[in-house]
Amino acid sequence: MLKTWFALLFAFVMVITTGYAADNDYPISPAGICTDHETQNLDEIGDIIRTIPAPQPQGLNTLVGSCWVEDTLIVFENVDPYTELSKFYKIDPADGTVLDEVVLPFDGWVMGASFADDGIWVVKWHPQNVIYKIGLDGSLISQFTPSTEDYSCRMVAYDDGNLWVGANRNGNDTKLYEMATDGTILEEYNTNSSVGWYMDGDIAAEAGVDSNIIVCDNLGGAVKRLHVSGGIVSVIDQFTSPVSFPDYAEGLTHDGADIWHNSAYGAEGVIWVIDDGIGAPPPPPEMIVELTYVSGSPVPAGGGTLYYSIWGENQGLVPLDYDIWIDKTYESTDTTTLIIREITNYQPGWQINRPDAWFPVPSNWPGGNYEFRIYSGWHPEYDVWHTDAFSWSKSGSVDLDYDFEANLPLNASDPFEDIGMNRVNHSVPSKFEVISAYPNPFNPMTTISFTLPNASLVKLEVFDINGRAIKGAHTGAPLQLVNGWRDAGVHEVVFDGSELASGIYLYRLEASGSGATPTTEFIASGKMVLLK
Repeated sequence: MLKTWFALLFAFVMVITTGYAADNDYPISPAGICTDHETQNLDEIGDIIRTIPAPQPQGLNTLVGSCWVEDTLIVFENVDPYTELSKFYKIDPADGTVLDEVVLPFDGWVMGASFADDGIWVVKWHPQNVIYKIGLDGSLISQFTPSTEDYSCRMVAYDDGNLWVGANRNGNDTKLYEMATDGTILEEYNTNSSVGWYMDGDIAAEAGVDSNIIVCDNLGGAVKRLHVSGGIVSVIDQFTSPVSFPDYAEGLTHDGADIWHNSAYGAEGVIWVIDDGIGAPPPPPEMIVELTYVSGSPVPAGGGTLYYSIWGENQGLVPLDYDIWIDKTYESTDTTTLIIREITNYQPGWQINRPDAWFPVPSNWPGGNYEFRIYSGWHPEYDVWHTDAFSWSKSGSVDLDYDFEANLPLNASDPFEDIGMNRVNHSVPSKFEVISAYPNPFNPMTTISFTLPNASLVKLEVFDINGRAIKGAHTGAPLQLVNGWRDAGVHEVVFDGSELASGIYLYRLEASGSGATPTTEFIASGKMVLLK
């Protein structure tokens, strides 16, 4: 009776498959064969790189979910659940040799599988819907019953602490869930229009955070890469499964470079290794940052001020959204983020120029060796694009148990304030111009914005109302906010009046053209009012 029911179910699935594939709105390219992966790997999704022999299931047994564990391929086999327990094979990926067979610690039919840290997550879809975590020796680690109502879970993929679970109800009524490892549903997506019938899936880490889920869709007869964003799941790439009728597509895993794909009945006797179509990751965006020590070290035991400068530039060709931040590390062990700013729409050629930044080192900070390090990229994931650092020290006794988080100074200058403000048109300007000092009046900092129609030698200085040059608080030399070449574009420079008295101050900007002996092309001055 069971075999008859299974045969009818299989026939039903194949009928739906034929109809669904005909109505599919997504283009599916046929898989080509790449006989020499080393010289012909053009990252064409669906190219068959090679095959290895597959285990041969007996009777109506089926090969189902698969996963990759270090250097071993794992493939599950469903066995008649009323006579014996199902199992998984440990397979040598070089030649398909079965290294071991491991019996599952529960009965029933399983489907998708995914390896995570110390065990394998596997979905049981019949006769009950349960998600287990099992050891490589077949031991039971944990389990939960997913609260997906009448949607039967078929696929599971582990990604950075959470599970992605694909579930089907009937026809192509499907959902994709993001779950915590205790079964708590974090997000739920309707995928009726993108995935027809989940069978197995995995994570392709190099594809990017929002587009790294690869699934096997049996109704569509395809392997698909999904994009998850804003509550919508869409297909961004796919190819026709090489599994041919009357067999059907089943297990799928990703080894970090390629897709490993097996069929249910193993009719063709192979497991396919298939190009995932994902090229090498692009180079990091070119948001260059530099952090330079000026003075103040060693800081006295009673505290003091550390002076430094920051320079940065978007040296790429596209606008960037990014974070910029400074971390402190103490005695190579304790790291604390001191200053952070989120930047949006930062245009090519835009620069950060903070020549007179300062940090008040508290008297109660312990003595020892410190490092300040600047980053561009994404925080707190620490996806670092560029970084720079300098070391400094403080006199006094070392205390490795000191709580820096509870003792951060509240009056530190913010060198990232007003970066990327969209107050002006940031396209390449047609003329020299000082746009503004903003805010004005200010306390204690203002940002001076100016435009250059071409690369120029720029000098920007500040004077008091009597025409005397303002001197750097820590250097005693005339304060030059800018003194060097700057590219064409809009530039912003912060003037910090923390050490100055209230009053009227004047800025003077001079820009000279290119050439062996640059001639002055533009001079402008303006008034700023410091109110404390």
